[in-house]
Amino acid sequence: MSARSFSQRSETFGFETLVPWSMDAFNLIFKVPRTYQALAQAVEDRSGGVLDALKRLESSGFVARQDPVLLDIRTGKRAARAGRPVDRYVLSRSGRTLCQAAREDDRVLEDLWARLEARNTKKVLLLMEALDCRGPERRVGVSCQMATIASGLPERSGRFWVNKLVEEKLVTRLDTQLSDVREIIPQHWRPTKALAAQLQDVFVEYPQWAHLAGSWRLRRKRFLDDINPGRVGFSGASDYDHDITTQHVLSAVLASNRFVAQGSFDIEPRFVLEANVEPNGSLLFKNGGSEAVVYQPDAVFVERDAFGKIRKSVLEYERYQTRRDGWMHLERMCGWVALKRLPFESVSLRFVVDSKSRLRAYVELIEAFADYLKDHPDRAPQNDVTLYASYVDNVLTQADPLDDRGWYRIDLPKGDGQHCALHGRAKTPYNDYFATE
Repeated sequence: MSARSFSQRSETFGFETLVPWSMDAFNLIFKVPRTYQALAQAVEDRSGGVLDALKRLESSGFVARQDPVLLDIRTGKRAARAGRPVDRYVLSRSGRTLCQAAREDDRVLEDLWARLEARNTKKVLLLMEALDCRGPERRVGVSCQMATIASGLPERSGRFWVNKLVEEKLVTRLDTQLSDVREIIPQHWRPTKALAAQLQDVFVEYPQWAHLAGSWRLRRKRFLDDINPGRVGFSGASDYDHDITTQHVLSAVLASNRFVAQGSFDIEPRFVLEANVEPNGSLLFKNGGSEAVVYQPDAVFVERDAFGKIRKSVLEYERYQTRRDGWMHLERMCGWVALKRLPFESVSLRFVVDSKSRLRAYVELIEAFADYLKDHPDRAPQNDVTLYASYVDNVLTQADPLDDRGWYRIDLPKGDGQHCALHGRAKTPYNDYFATE
């Protein structure tokens, strides 16, 4: 009889050694549902060996790699190649008013355009409704072909009516061109159920590493499958875009000289804060409180400030969130600092918005929040806290993405941290500084 050790008969990923070869790769892919190429490359440039480890895990079937996903928005089916960029359109404010009136009585369209045939009236209305984009869809717009398909008009008639609506300023032509057949999801890696099961067996054999099972959530039951095209909107706007851009921004942060590699980083960490309900309905952050408040920023990392001091930094990519949402992010951040950080720790919160035009709004937001804490020092943490604001293109193009010169910044006044609170939307102090949005 002979007996072989666990390492001889099964994959151990190097955990039988003091420095497992797979550690950096696991710390990366278990942080996010999908690890995109940009972030993997950034980690590779920092430490090296990550891409080789991912390829090795992929060849063994423990990590799934998915090529870029191209989707034909017109059909909802996969595509092999991207299409030609075309103009995008959205309904204007006056067009929205006309559309609302036509929903109540479509004869207003016949009164407006004498040559409009009765049989096409409802189709023109459907065309306008297809161009009535709201929220995330409005920044992407709709192509003429997509609007025509939705209306049921012949292709030539659809082009005519879109151009006519643009001439009459009922429809706006966007500056950006996009194809209806385009890449929705870049190449990425993701862990599999088989990997989680194998790691659980490895940690039984090598219990010195068992503490990693909780942080990597190995006992979860759900693991991602292929991309669901249903998560892509009518115009092509996708709820994957936020995560993709966040990883691009974080990839730039990792390349900064101020980023502390030894401090690692976390993507969408979940912090549960305790709080008590106040008579006015607000939640007062307090250890041992009866209520639970979840604080889940987009990313957390460690950096050195301009003077070399270590700071815990929070990254919030505000793609479509309102400024009011940003105020609630700030209140949650103050609660997290008061309950989860030591008083001598320095903290930064960096807002990154999607465009330069939105930056001014967030600069006003951090200034207003600083004024609010100055008037209410009991709601300010004891720590040194600095707020930053910038926009995506600026962060990605700077020589050093964390250089203060590329950000608007303001230091929050210190307080005693005893009454940090999260207010409801109805009675938020935000209303004292800004008009209702």
